[in-house]
Amino acid sequence: EQLLKERRRKGRSESGVVFELTDKGREMARTLKKMLEAGPVEHGPLRQLAATEVSEVYKHVTMSVDFREGGGGRHNLHKMCNHLETLCVPYVVRELKIADYVFFVDNKLAPYLIERKSIEDIANSIVDGRWERQQRNMRMAQYVLGGGSARKCHIGYLIEGDTSRQVVHGGKVGRASWGQSEQDVEDAISSLPKLGFFVIRTKSMMGSMQKLAKVAEDVSWRKENGSLDATITYEEFLTTMRGCDKRL
Repeated sequence: EQLLKERRRKGRSESGVVFELTDKGREMARTLKKMLEAGPVEHGPLRQLAATEVSEVYKHVTMSVDFREGGGGRHNLHKMCNHLETLCVPYVVRELKIADYVFFVDNKLAPYLIERKSIEDIANSIVDGRWERQQRNMRMAQYVLGGGSARKCHIGYLIEGDTSRQVVHGGKVGRASWGQSEQDVEDAISSLPKLGFFVIRTKSMMGSMQKLAKVAEDVSWRKENGSLDATITYEEFLTTMRGCDKRL
């Protein structure tokens, strides 16, 4: 339905073209005015699955992707989203405070948190301290989302790439200045299960998106058979986390 229409009396316009709002246009204008008067609203997703229907295997779940993933929109984020589109995974791209991928059942946060790391990023994060800091945050989130000491929340790392292919001059991974050998990186990865993290390893971005699709499918299946507890919203989760760590 049109929001504008041409006026019949056009004498007051030098160009001879005059428009006015239709009844539908006036209704839309009043709605927009109310929205502006109400103040700023929360930003919507930066990108999401462009589909009106989803596969039965995903019917209970939506995966949320951090907007910085893949280096953000100027780098590989949209390529990653394209892979998810091909796989028909319901997803949205938003800012996440904890983890790179989380999963929603309706509007409740599922007890699954995944951090994605390239081999090069692991070497770099070991040096700058992010490796241990992110693990502390994930374990804290596991405590909050998994019912306290029961820790009924799955936390894991999606490791992308082949360590041997990231070795540069001097036998170091990523950059020689980081000082991380191939063994250092592999030792860091192998320590994760002992710390309570599951580990998924892939060779490529496409492989990573396929694995995430399988996790989304598993979350939906667990919801279907009643073995998954999703009881708090993301805002409730963040509020509790802020009480634990003031930096969030």
